[in-house]
Amino acid sequence: ALPISMASSFVIASDSGSHPPSLAFDEFAPVDVAFAWWADCVGGCGAMQQYIGQDYEISEHDIKCVRVLQGPSLENSAQAIALEKWDGSAWAHQKTFPHLYGGYFISLPVTRWAKWRLLPLEATPAGWAIAEMGTYSDVECRTRADGVSAAFGEVRNGTAASDVENPSSDAFDHDIVSAWAAPCGESCAPLEPWLEINLHVPGQTRCVRLLQVAGSGASHMLVQEWTGSQFNDATTFSDLVSGAWDYLARWEV
Repeated sequence: ALPISMASSFVIASDSGSHPPSLAFDEFAPVDVAFAWWADCVGGCGAMQQYIGQDYEISEHDIKCVRVLQGPSLENSAQAIALEKWDGSAWAHQKTFPHLYGGYFISLPVTRWAKWRLLPLEATPAGWAIAEMGTYSDVECRTRADGVSAAFGEVRNGTAASDVENPSSDAFDHDIVSAWAAPCGESCAPLEPWLEINLHVPGQTRCVRLLQVAGSGASHMLVQEWTGSQFNDATTFSDLVSGAWDYLARWEV
């Protein structure tokens, strides 16, 4: 989806002090949060008291996705945010997005099955690395569903070395030589890293085709589906082998 033109709207926000809300819409992801928008809260911000958004004046838009980058500290990032729409007389609740974090870009589509992700269910002492991953709409893994990739530890703004040297797109490029490796350090904890695809056309994933790097894989995996506001567990798989192709068919759907 393309961003709605800023030329056809203007930014609205709660009190901002010396950090104007335009900083949140300048398409620049600063390393220093001093160059980000800050809500002007004394002694911390209360729930549902601060806001930032766009006013499209006479035009009406149904928002399909929100992309947000919060500050990296728990002290200045929200674990849940609400999406509201002005109905002509009051703000109407659209969605609540829970389980959020700061420090990385998060794409929050409002449609079910817009995103799918894969997580290891066990520790991987040698790290977790994926040479290739594909999602498919049939259990035979024949009809591939393409999209935009994302992953644990990936800022995707070009400012971090890992974005350039270790992009998640390396796991979706149809090339088994290139690979994405989770930046966990020496080892990854269960459910710590994840590899995600945001589908161009939301839909059911019935098969995942996976090639883990030999020696850096997990034998137990979890597939999660996007509900339109958060990830829910979908299917678990066991007895996977790194260094060989695995076909994770979801026969139950």
